[in-house]
Amino acid sequence: MKTSLIASLLLPALPMVSDSLSTQEMAIQCSALPAAVPTALLAQIDKTPKECTSERDNGQTYCEASYVIDGHSKDLLFDTTGAVRVPWWHTRPT
Repeated sequence: MKTSLIASLLLPALPMVSDSLSTQEMAIQCSALPAAVPTALLAQIDKTPKECTSERDNGQTYCEASYVIDGHSKDLLFDTTGAVRVPWWHTRPT
């Protein structure tokens, strides 16, 4: 009885714990992006990013640049080689 009560309380929290462990995001200076990313950014959109982040997801490092376009926040997600993973036109307006 005691074990099943503890399990019923803890099991719903496991997906949240695993999600937080699989992705680690941190703010970085846009000038600290890997060399291929700024070139790829300019090829996608000719604006200076508002902020940049670096995140690790399942062992892979990604870089994200945030912009404001026509009053809406947009994000571009790149891998460290400069390949676009999520283009800005696929992000939802806020």
